[in-house]
Amino acid sequence: SAPGGARLELADGPLDVNDLASISALDHVALVVLSACRSGQPDRFIPEEALDMGSLLLAAGARAVVANLWAVDDLAAALFVSRLFRLWDWGTGLALPDAVSSARLWLRDVTAGQLRALAQRDPRWAPQVRRYTGPSPADRKLFAEPYFWAAFACSGS
Repeated sequence: SAPGGARLELADGPLDVNDLASISALDHVALVVLSACRSGQPDRFIPEEALDMGSLLLAAGARAVVANLWAVDDLAAALFVSRLFRLWDWGTGLALPDAVSSARLWLRDVTAGQLRALAQRDPRWAPQVRRYTGPSPADRKLFAEPYFWAAFACSGS
């Protein structure tokens, strides 16, 4: 196990930094999205190495990694990832760096009214949207602060 405990919690058990360093068969992976908090930060317990999950996944062959640089709000992260995949469209839409940038800007500018409309179109969003929007005016930008949208970074291409 990694000294600092840096790991991904997967359905079949944890995957730590040491496990990632030994993986060498991700050449078929176009994109890995790590939406867990601070998933793009190096392990602070290994100061002589700039080891973070994203770098290790790239070294293992993944073509690109999108990760968070700090703790991110759950709804903001879910909205960002959803928008990212819609824009990138599994490589048939925008180029990945453009999709990341556009998703970040969309998240920054989305209004309470737009989120309510999203929840009406797709009821799976309704509970979280209701909790976040409450009685907010329709034109209020709920995620305008950089804390919400600037944490998402793309490495690779």
